Amino acid sequence: MTGPLRIALADDQALVRTGLKALLGGIDGLLVAFEAADGEALLARLTETPVDVVLSDIRMPLCD
Repeated sequence: MTGPLRIALADDQALVRTGLKALLGGIDGLLVAFEAADGEALLARLTETPVDVVLSDIRMPLCD
């Protein structure tokens, strides 16, 4: 691998996203590339920012 593992976080609860980002941000080799508050925002960001892993809530507004 030639860099950190890039992760996208998607959850409609800001507190959950903040907690996950804090936990994952402290691990060497991981980078939280972006966060999204709903499925539509996640899909839009994925078109412009490629990631290796998506960590997503399964029930969110607009699109799960």
